[in-house]
Amino acid sequence: MFKLLTILSMSLLLVACRAEPEPIDDGIRYTYFAMEQHDPHGDWQNFILIEVDSQENITAIQLDGVNAILSSTRRDLSHLELHEDDTEDYAFSEHIADFEESLIGQPVAELTALIQDGDTDGFMPSAWTMLAITALSSDPVERGPYLNGLYQSTADEPVDGFYHFVNFIVVHGHIVAVQWNAITEDGFLKYDYVTMTGVGAGSEVRAWRDQAILLEDALLDIQDPLLLTFDENGYATDLEDVEIEIETFVSLVIRGLAYGPITIELD
Repeated sequence: MFKLLTILSMSLLLVACRAEPEPIDDGIRYTYFAMEQHDPHGDWQNFILIEVDSQENITAIQLDGVNAILSSTRRDLSHLELHEDDTEDYAFSEHIADFEESLIGQPVAELTALIQDGDTDGFMPSAWTMLAITALSSDPVERGPYLNGLYQSTADEPVDGFYHFVNFIVVHGHIVAVQWNAITEDGFLKYDYVTMTGVGAGSEVRAWRDQAILLEDALLDIQDPLLLTFDENGYATDLEDVEIEIETFVSLVIRGLAYGPITIELD
């Protein structure tokens, strides 16, 4: 009897000491996304992209920002050493990449606390805290139809000395920022936020830009330029508030998508 009890005790001890099996990765991923409100004047718009597995652990994350006028992301511009800011005396691309790497494998439930506590001298990922809360409070997003990256499309012929162009940025397959403007051969923009500051709405260029913003917002909303219809004169048929010719804008976006991104560093 004693021998039997000893065997049973050893068996129970072995069962108790046996390590829990590692959860099997089923390959299922959920992606959450949030971005600051569209800024038509070209200031940075931060965004966050969070990917989690079925165990609710972070498998990928991206904290970044976009600027449609520059047609770039904060990470890319920092990496190219083209962006200087007196309040950001650090290599943004390196710091943010290291911080993102530290979040991989962490429970997504702890993400906002980790972001909030991630600030160091000159590096403040806490700026993305509210975006993380917004993203995780929303439904997961499906990947969109477009290749990630920066797109640029410029007209072949000038109009009144200006070549119209469209810059737009795609993240997770969706157009997230877009800018319609025009430029001369000497590099002067048709609409320049800096030089137009203080110029009243009565300005012809300012009025055009206000209309262009409505068109940009429409594209961000519907995502497909082919749904922006126009009549034989190029004016919108389904956008009541847009009174300017839109055929140029639509054609440039379609051309940009056809050519593909000029870079694919966003994902």
